[in-house]
Amino acid sequence: PRRRRSGWRWLAAVVLVVVLLWLLPTIVANSPLLNWALHSGVADLKGSVTARSASLGWLSLPKLSGLEIRDEQGQTVLEIPEVGTDRSLLSLLWDYTHLGRIRLQRPTLNVVLREDGSNVEDVLASYLAPSDQPFKPANVGLEIVDGKVSISDPRTGQAWQIDGFQLSLVTSADKTQPLGLKMSGTVADSQRPGRFSAELKMHPGGQPSPLAMPDNPSPEDPAAAGRSQLLIATEDLPLPMFQAILGRFGVRMHPAGRLSSSIQCHWDNENAPGQIVVQGTTTGDDLVLTAPSLGSDRLAFERVHATYQFAWQGDRVEVDSLIVESDVGSASLKGSVDLD
Repeated sequence: PRRRRSGWRWLAAVVLVVVLLWLLPTIVANSPLLNWALHSGVADLKGSVTARSASLGWLSLPKLSGLEIRDEQGQTVLEIPEVGTDRSLLSLLWDYTHLGRIRLQRPTLNVVLREDGSNVEDVLASYLAPSDQPFKPANVGLEIVDGKVSISDPRTGQAWQIDGFQLSLVTSADKTQPLGLKMSGTVADSQRPGRFSAELKMHPGGQPSPLAMPDNPSPEDPAAAGRSQLLIATEDLPLPMFQAILGRFGVRMHPAGRLSSSIQCHWDNENAPGQIVVQGTTTGDDLVLTAPSLGSDRLAFERVHATYQFAWQGDRVEVDSLIVESDVGSASLKGSVDLD
């Protein structure tokens, strides 16, 4: 009888452990363990991360609601009403290098600029710092749907808002597979909204992706030649947005006006390492440039239109063609320029 009772106890203990393990995701989702787990997962974050609620199960798709990241001063940096992925918890544990597609619904990012950085850089400082550890890529896709970015610069009192921000990022743990990135958004303005889009196709080692190949590739097509490519398009972007970026590179300039452009960059690390080829057109409307070097003077143009194609490698730029036209005249350039 004692052995029988002991056997039942062991069986009951095993059943209890199995039940607890099965219910563990639900227990975590409905207790303070949720935010503890989130904090542990991003322990190097300079701030805090919390979630209002979660839906977790070993065989179901995990979902977080009310995710919020604050900086060390307690100010909200990122709010995401809903975060989900297309892989179950069990699948993630089985292969943690395959994270699947992570979808962020209607996130809001609050960016506060200063001369030497921003609040976003402060929060991510540990992740942005140089490291001797090799980067370990993973199979992951990131999708941002209907995001909003609020940008403010207390030094100038200027603020901008990007609405309808969309982003799609695909990376692979297989280093022979390409990285793909697409993004777009609209800079809010009741009279004249600005728009931008960018698309990056980066092929490691210059090897093309069969999925990215066109049906009838042309020898001039960067994708056909196995080169990485970046496409940028803007329409009526307000130039004051770039003042903080220029300041980060030591350029003390205060631009005003609108920028429209169509730019293509491509490079091939296998056949032409270190070389970037750029071609495109850029148009500035109602341009006004002021800078300390100009004193009380300023440069003003109703319109400036530039068409260009050049190759940049190291400290040397080979200009194949540069044509600039404005309401005060035109100019063209062809040749080599040393930047050192």
